[in-house]
Amino acid sequence: MKRGWKLGMLLLLLGTAIFFVAFAAADWDIAAMSTRPERMERNYTAQGELTCLMVDEGNGNLQMVPSPDEKVHILYFESEEEGYSIQEEDGTLEIVYQDRSEFYRRFFDISFQKITMTIQVPEGFAGEVRLRTGNGDVEIKQVTAASAEVCAENGEILLHDFYADSAVLEADNGKITAEGLVLTGDLEARSANGAVEARDVICANARVAADNGALQMEAMTAKGAVEADAQNGAIRVEMLEFSSCTLQADNGAIRGTLPGKTVEYTIQSVAENGENSLPENLAGGEKQLTVIAKNGRIDIAFADDAS
Repeated sequence: MKRGWKLGMLLLLLGTAIFFVAFAAADWDIAAMSTRPERMERNYTAQGELTCLMVDEGNGNLQMVPSPDEKVHILYFESEEEGYSIQEEDGTLEIVYQDRSEFYRRFFDISFQKITMTIQVPEGFAGEVRLRTGNGDVEIKQVTAASAEVCAENGEILLHDFYADSAVLEADNGKITAEGLVLTGDLEARSANGAVEARDVICANARVAADNGALQMEAMTAKGAVEADAQNGAIRVEMLEFSSCTLQADNGAIRGTLPGKTVEYTIQSVAENGENSLPENLAGGEKQLTVIAKNGRIDIAFADDAS
């Protein structure tokens, strides 16, 4: 047993030494240690007006920014072994990552090249946007669309100054940030392992959730309902406007400041294992507020109570 342990440690040390020797030989540049061919820059311009743009980027980053003209442009990178299937038909542009290497090489080849696909859309773009990446970040900034569905399995999602009907954001292992959004419809944002932050957002309804992460909503206005659920994390709200709101944290505190006075709200609140600054039952206000903290305190104040 002891001999096997020593052999294992020896192999580990040998492997570590080989790695650092190779790293040094590559001038301490991790990208230079890639065994796959370097991807080269390519460009595609949509041939017609698009009503739907779908991109499945295997493991790279995705960025959507304004176009310099009235067309949709795609900047991407590919090699003989890695590339994309690009199909445009009936107003739909679909781009899907393809690994063209022999299947057995996928288990041994290594690629450290950081890839970012850039999508440029014209001002007033009114198509649907569906973006997905496995191990990369997604950023959408200063553009419009009919709607956006964004999924990042192991990366962050950032929407900044985005105008649309609706947005659905899902991250398995990463943070979601929505800032400067104007939506005529609903915002849905959920992260399995990461925080969710929404600032300066206008929408009809909002549903935000984090299985293992904190939720923060700041200067946000929802004409209808807000639902926030943090299973293992805190919730913070600052000047959150709504018609009805439910805040629930299973293992975390709920804190912040809401506009107006306490009497403007109909309140139901429960703090099972912590202090509670809210009345447990208060009727009469037009705004419906439900706050539940199962293992944490509730500390919510109202901005105009002091005056």
